[in-house]
Amino acid sequence: DLMDELSERTGWDVTSSPTVTQQALQNALMEMLPSNAALAKSLSYFMDKREVHAELNGDFDDAVLAARFKAMTGFTLRINPKLSSTTAVESADVIPSGEREPIEINAAYGVIRAALESHGLMRAGLKNGQIVLTFISPQVGARHRETLARLSNEVGYPLVLHPHPDQAAILARVNQAVRSARWQVRKGPGLRTDRGEVTLSLARLPPAEQIAAVSAQIEAETGYKLVIG
Repeated sequence: DLMDELSERTGWDVTSSPTVTQQALQNALMEMLPSNAALAKSLSYFMDKREVHAELNGDFDDAVLAARFKAMTGFTLRINPKLSSTTAVESADVIPSGEREPIEINAAYGVIRAALESHGLMRAGLKNGQIVLTFISPQVGARHRETLARLSNEVGYPLVLHPHPDQAAILARVNQAVRSARWQVRKGPGLRTDRGEVTLSLARLPPAEQIAAVSAQIEAETGYKLVIG
């Protein structure tokens, strides 16, 4: 083979390293990621199990990506492992697809984006035969359940609302609203994801009508209720 040939030509002992570097695994994944997908955070490596866990954003076929990664590296790629756990999505957030056969996945993404991007859809991705839809919070997505039911029947896939909010995006919207109102913040904002609330402590209480207006804006944009302490 090639190593024997090199050894014969050079007189050196030529061997291959049995170890795989983490950087090589990351480079392999980055090389095969589609242009509309990106890493959400650093990869997690489990060298003893020959697994790599990746949290990815964007539209991609996770089964195809995992198969390509396995073929190239010999490692198993687990994509969005937290989301794929059965506890991640409540059954009430699954919109069944009826009897229609699923259409081609990219066509399904196109139909879904056309209907929901103007309503705050951030991402859509196929997971375990279901299309997971990410909004700034699941509360925002739940406002459009009738549309989701129609889309699910149209594309032939069950639709699932991602159960976790984008906390950074919510806080950014809240801070922007507070700055625009010229409120003096003493503490916060903070999020209570279990209650769907954003908490804020102010140095001085604004007029009630202004509180109502800012609260309505924040809830409209994020799905979270403003609680001023």
